[in-house]
Amino acid sequence: MARILVIDDEAELLNVVKSQLVKAGHEVLIAQNPSDGLELYRKNEPALVLTDIFMPNVGGLAVLMQVARDARVKVIAMSGGGARGMVEVLEDAPAFGAWRVLKKPFTRTQLLSLVDEALA
Repeated sequence: MARILVIDDEAELLNVVKSQLVKAGHEVLIAQNPSDGLELYRKNEPALVLTDIFMPNVGGLAVLMQVARDARVKVIAMSGGGARGMVEVLEDAPAFGAWRVLKKPFTRTQLLSLVDEALA
């Protein structure tokens, strides 16, 4: 089906998301930090990028701003940000280039539905 890049600093979440997307027939690349994620993005040209917004050092907003320059790729911003400032940044993610926002925790159905919509 499609090549999808998932970037998140939570290893457990990465593995669960990868498993669900692979079961749905996708090729999945994973990275635990934005730097590795951007390198995978440049080398592999995924059709879709799912990235956490709040990660240590270089955050997911940097990924959004760089990948959003490529009109061929959609970016889904993910986060469970509960602090007031974090919620505001998550709500503003589309202004930074996010196609949609997926709030954690999310279900398998929510994930696959949004991915299918993005790739349609």
